[in-house]
Amino acid sequence: MLLAFSMMILLAVTNAAPSTLRVGEEVLSSQDRDRRHAVEATTNVSRQNVGLDVTTTAPTPTCNTTGKETEFGDPVTFECENQVISSVTSSYNCSSPSDRAWAFDCKAVTGVELDECFWSPYINDFGGIVAFQCPFNSLVTGFYSPFRDDKNDRRWKVKCCRPGSYLAYNCLTTIASNEWNDNLKFSSPSGYFMRGIHSDVSTGKRDRRYQFDLCKLIKKNTDNRYG
Repeated sequence: MLLAFSMMILLAVTNAAPSTLRVGEEVLSSQDRDRRHAVEATTNVSRQNVGLDVTTTAPTPTCNTTGKETEFGDPVTFECENQVISSVTSSYNCSSPSDRAWAFDCKAVTGVELDECFWSPYINDFGGIVAFQCPFNSLVTGFYSPFRDDKNDRRWKVKCCRPGSYLAYNCLTTIASNEWNDNLKFSSPSGYFMRGIHSDVSTGKRDRRYQFDLCKLIKKNTDNRYG
């Protein structure tokens, strides 16, 4: 009888074993699937992140050289013939951000003969500010500027000419005509003439911002002994 009971227990265990193994196999399969799903989800997120990184990368800007008369890094030499500087255009070199190309225009001073012209000395050091106004009521008629690669900057000279028997009055200084690392386009309004130039400098941005002094002209009295 004891032998028969032992045989019954052995048979029950033997019959149950395949079912237990099958259940174990199903649990392991579920865990594997969960792991695979987790890996796939992580992979998909990684792919999405890679896609975002690529799409949010800023494209390289295209240099705007509209109105460019000088080459980047070259000296600037410009003079008006019996006229004054009326507009200044400058293109920023975005491919190598250390210099600008320049273009200028002139306009006549109606009824005024410009005379007693002269060139200023350098009005700034490399890396230094510019704060210059033509003396003796004279007006800006030209610019000269060399560039130095090792300084990433320019120095400036200004040509000034006196407006005959006229005096400068009602003068003003413009706001900055450009932002850092951006193009510049300035034109003097009707009735105003350029008399000076100002510039601050950023060594970190390797650029300058420019302002201009503008004046009106009035004919001086014959008994006026100054100017």
